[in-house]
Amino acid sequence: MNIFFITNMDIDKSSGGLFNATYERIKRHKKKVNQIFIINNNVYHSKFIRFSAKYLFKKNIEKKSYVYKWKYYNDNIIYNLNFKHSVSSYFKRYVLKQKIEGLLLEQYINRFDNFLKNSDAIHAHWGWPNGYIAYRLSEKYSIPYYITFHGSDLNYLSGERKEKALSAMKFAEKCFFVSEGLYSTALQIGYSGQNAAITYNGVDLGAFRIMDSKVGKKKTVGYVGTLEEKKGADYLIDIFSEINRRKDGVDFLIVGEGKLLSYLRGQFNRRDSNIDVRFTGGLPPEEIPGIMNQLDILVVPSRNEGFGMVVLEANACGVPVVGSNVGGLPEAIGYTENIINIDDRFAFNIANRIIQILEGDCLSKEEYRERVGKKFNWDHITDHEFKIYNSGKISDKDI
Repeated sequence: MNIFFITNMDIDKSSGGLFNATYERIKRHKKKVNQIFIINNNVYHSKFIRFSAKYLFKKNIEKKSYVYKWKYYNDNIIYNLNFKHSVSSYFKRYVLKQKIEGLLLEQYINRFDNFLKNSDAIHAHWGWPNGYIAYRLSEKYSIPYYITFHGSDLNYLSGERKEKALSAMKFAEKCFFVSEGLYSTALQIGYSGQNAAITYNGVDLGAFRIMDSKVGKKKTVGYVGTLEEKKGADYLIDIFSEINRRKDGVDFLIVGEGKLLSYLRGQFNRRDSNIDVRFTGGLPPEEIPGIMNQLDILVVPSRNEGFGMVVLEANACGVPVVGSNVGGLPEAIGYTENIINIDDRFAFNIANRIIQILEGDCLSKEEYRERVGKKFNWDHITDHEFKIYNSGKISDKDI
């Protein structure tokens, strides 16, 4: 069996949860098939478009210093689609009224025709536009396709895009959802559910383990993730300030990069000079297990979350997690008392629960890890997916 994967696996951003969740699945599938083709569904902008955006519309577009056609990542080749936003592509979109998903589809056919002709299945990670592209490629090459939904790929669909995504979901061999919460979201936007399967994200229990390597005696409350509003990073100001006001001897650690980094630094400096908040910036994946073992509690205050791999990674290291009651987070966190509703008292309530844990109201490290090992084992998860590949049949028994 040969599988053609459509992904959002930008190697330059390999520390993200979506990258890791996709990669952990694919590397295990690779052991069971003849060949895999991994495509990163990337786009970039021409120099002229970046210049025009900056000086005509006062909008800065990220510059790619180079765009490689392919690159090795841990003995796997990841190919970039490299769709370029140029004068020509904008003319096609805004004058000829061609849709971006159609232009992406053309590039897949032009660049990867040989791969697709030699593939037995297509698996798209991320619903839009990846899942829709898989649907259209399936029509052309007469091979089955699968879609894995990870979170925000469903939460912001509307209009024509939603209808196209629903068509792709309808005709897929199977739609995988990384949480029950995400599956419920799909039903709410009109998905039938007839070809659905829940396949949770997992955790590498070899890398994420209890190390007993914590430095210092002070308690540490931390956040690990992208610093943006949908992840609730702005809530950290009130959460950490409330804990600092009520509890002595607590340090705070923020790991990650994002649009809110400068804002958070400024707010903590202005609000409370007595609060000890350390920012590490973004870190490579191999450093995260060590960081987790420096924490006593992880906070995940997301406004939107498909599942939350960071929860499992913390628990695997014996670290309790307190987070918001959104998306798949309740399933990942698992303990009702650690799941907090987002309302006007959210920051206070989440800080209050963190303080209770700091004062001893929690399970042992081993108990947190044991739960993860039983329910969120990558090998068990991908074995289930592979059985579905082999069956090639839709079954209602996967929910």
